[in-house]
Amino acid sequence: MIHVNLKEKERQWIEEIEKIASSDHSIAERIEAVKLLSSRIENYLKEAGDNVVIDELTGFVSQAFLGQFLDKKFQESQNFNEDLTIVILHLKLFSVFWDSFGDMAAASATSLIADIIEKTVRDSDVVCRFENDKFVIIMLDTDATQATRISDMIKHEVQITNFGRNDHLGLDFAVVSKNQGYDSPDRMFEQALNLING
Repeated sequence: MIHVNLKEKERQWIEEIEKIASSDHSIAERIEAVKLLSSRIENYLKEAGDNVVIDELTGFVSQAFLGQFLDKKFQESQNFNEDLTIVILHLKLFSVFWDSFGDMAAASATSLIADIIEKTVRDSDVVCRFENDKFVIIMLDTDATQATRISDMIKHEVQITNFGRNDHLGLDFAVVSKNQGYDSPDRMFEQALNLING
């Protein structure tokens, strides 16, 4: 799962930096260790792909990557006669929460929701942060029933989460699968947006 790998790597890199900073080695050795780590991070990100742009807050792929990835996976699903499902998760009343409690509370809530999503989706799923109040999950070789079950689990966890203000956020979702008769990824995505915005 792209976002999990990057989030996990980010945690590992932070731990390594903390170990280097607190080590008994000389300053020169610590500087060299940081340079080596920096080189490893750079190589990892290059291997992940130049077009993968990461949302800093969530660790998920950003909106800039979504279209290209969806086009590619749609074509692959056609070639292998597999289903492909798009899920759009929409945080209800997120703008009201943001206006009421401010930027830090909104960022904290977004991060908590990202953690819930990360713990619930499967390794093969790709998650994208979309706009401020939406997440898109691309589920490979997955039908609408499977996608709905996973989305319901995410919705339940979000509903029972206290976001630090004795406030809870709701979540709606839309599920659209290729095997429902869609012949292009754009039409699938447009339908999912229509369902969520409808």
